[in-house]
Amino acid sequence: FIAIVIFAILFSAASIYYIRVNSLKRQKQVLEQKVSKRTKELQSVNKDLINANTDLQRQKDTISKLSEFGQSITSAVNLDFINDMIFDYISIIMDTTNFGVAIYDSDTKSLYFPAMMEDGKALPPFNSTLSDKTSCAVWCYLNQKEILLISMPVLIFHIHRFPQKQ
Repeated sequence: FIAIVIFAILFSAASIYYIRVNSLKRQKQVLEQKVSKRTKELQSVNKDLINANTDLQRQKDTISKLSEFGQSITSAVNLDFINDMIFDYISIIMDTTNFGVAIYDSDTKSLYFPAMMEDGKALPPFNSTLSDKTSCAVWCYLNQKEILLISMPVLIFHIHRFPQKQ
């Protein structure tokens, strides 16, 4: 009888020990899963922060260049010089394959391009009348909006469908 009691006590102690060890193993696995999940979340947030920081740095650089440009243009008087400065600064931050600054001429109701640039070369001055429905510049001026040029043939096809202000 004593042997049975001792065996029962030892068996109970071993069972309690085994149950406790398994419980601790399950808790360890749950905690490891939580830590792994949280680590992945933090890595994702960190990556987002790095990307946001990169974007902010790029925006800061652009603003700095625009500020420098603004300071330079306010000290300039010559229209050709101003156009060249605008071209130089804008070409730093975006494609300027075709670039021009127009001045509205109220007498002729047209946009005057004193120095249009194409592939880095100056074109002779020209006017674009406000009645020219195929001119991107005219559309931008009349609608006071910009156009993001992705494809010139597609743009010319669709420009006739844009609502025109008169």
